[in-house]
Amino acid sequence: MNQEIHHGLKIREEKTILLNKLKRKKIIEHYMEICQKRREVLMNKEYAVEQLNITAMQIEALKKTVSVFQHFNKNNNTDKIEELQDTLQELTDNVTDIDGLLQSQPTLEFDEDELQKELESLDTPEITPIATMSFPQVPLKTESVQETLDDKRPQSPSQIPLLYG
Repeated sequence: MNQEIHHGLKIREEKTILLNKLKRKKIIEHYMEICQKRREVLMNKEYAVEQLNITAMQIEALKKTVSVFQHFNKNNNTDKIEELQDTLQELTDNVTDIDGLLQSQPTLEFDEDELQKELESLDTPEITPIATMSFPQVPLKTESVQETLDDKRPQSPSQIPLLYG
């Protein structure tokens, strides 16, 4: 449209025609601007709808979190949780102390010759006499239980010992 107006000025076209072309250009630019503003309004509304959807999802997530937290509170009382936190803190402190001790201690260095001598002294066993133990003799002949009982049973009443005098 600008080119037509410039071309019309070069060829010395009638001013009324040029003014009509300029008016059409201004009208088209005006409607283009209105359309651009409407498009921006529609995009803002679309963004607002998306934001509402995100807010709805966040509210749903909060509801689920509340229900999970309530279920957790039913199963775990706060005293138990505090006790676990205290235990965790103590264990963390212990680990920190141990780590500090390990880092503060210089590395131990050993003399290789002394270690070799100690290893050799451990390798040669000292001979100490072991006291011999005597075990009872195991009978080689087996007798029946009945024969053993018969041998120990008194044969006559006079052989029965008197327990009461």
